[in-house]
Amino acid sequence: MSSRRRWTAEEKRAIVEASWEPGVTVQEVAHCFEVSPAQIYTWRSQVAGRALERSRSGAAPSFARVELADHGVPALPYASGSGTIEIRLSDGTAIVVGSDVSQQALVRVLGALGR
Repeated sequence: MSSRRRWTAEEKRAIVEASWEPGVTVQEVAHCFEVSPAQIYTWRSQVAGRALERSRSGAAPSFARVELADHGVPALPYASGSGTIEIRLSDGTAIVVGSDVSQQALVRVLGALGR
């Protein structure tokens, strides 16, 4: 008989979501759900790799519409470095992502913006 616990994909997503709440540590979430912090980090990686879909609506992932900016729109001054991406949303919001930003962090930022 195995003493290993089985977690559904929904339970894993809920635990990962809890670990991303502001001011909460992975250690606290791990203690609350009686799971190891290493397991939460593994599930986070799976979420980032889409093995556990983060969508709450159940909708399939889709592409965002992209439009190239007019040449009259100046780039942000700090966005000219190598490995830097500048994203300008239609509402004027600008997001500058350096090569040191993880995919996981970018997914969290875009999720917070509702994208």
